[in-house]
Amino acid sequence: MAGTGVRRGGTAVARIGDRSVTLKVVARMPATMENNSDSFLVPRDLLPPAAVASARAETVVKVAPGTPVAAVADRLRAARVGKVETVDRWVAARVAEQQEQNDGVMIVLMGLAAVYAVVAVINAMVIAGTERRREFAVARLTGLSRRQVVRSALLESCGVTLIGISLGLLVATAALGGFLFGPSGAEILAVPWRLIAVLVAGAFAISALTSVLTTRAATRVPPVALAAARE
Repeated sequence: MAGTGVRRGGTAVARIGDRSVTLKVVARMPATMENNSDSFLVPRDLLPPAAVASARAETVVKVAPGTPVAAVADRLRAARVGKVETVDRWVAARVAEQQEQNDGVMIVLMGLAAVYAVVAVINAMVIAGTERRREFAVARLTGLSRRQVVRSALLESCGVTLIGISLGLLVATAALGGFLFGPSGAEILAVPWRLIAVLVAGAFAISALTSVLTTRAATRVPPVALAAARE
């Protein structure tokens, strides 16, 4: 709300139910990457009774110093006031929920981008491998076998892929590292390790397969016929 000119200590007019209420701004929530984070908090007694009855309430209980947290949690569960969990578990559940929503959106957005990237990578590797036919032929004339040439090209493509993935992870870490932990030290940004592992494995598989097939096609012609040919 700070971007709209509403500052702490000022006032804002909100429509709650069928009436307009003038509210005093007492605090400003820090900006987050959480979905639906553009909401604001109002006193409970300003809400219509029907909305209060149907809404889910969340209460934060601060335990006095020296009081066992487990004992307080057991007494709350015995009172049957609702679901009782620690702040860490509550944060973890919120992170998991947000991550599930974000994954659904990212899968849609990254789908077309991934297809384009795969086509571009395959096209670039095929062109590069085709243009190196004379280089492969000279390597075979110096004593390397066709299998050794294919293996060297495979190792080269894996090295290039490793460098690209490392640079990408470095940029992503620098861009999102500041959002990993909140002010209290709780984790607010879940790292999709499974998705990252799938992308890394897919990148290596695509580059390796393309490199092997392209190199084998480029070394199909006898090396003597290509060594003296002009490029």
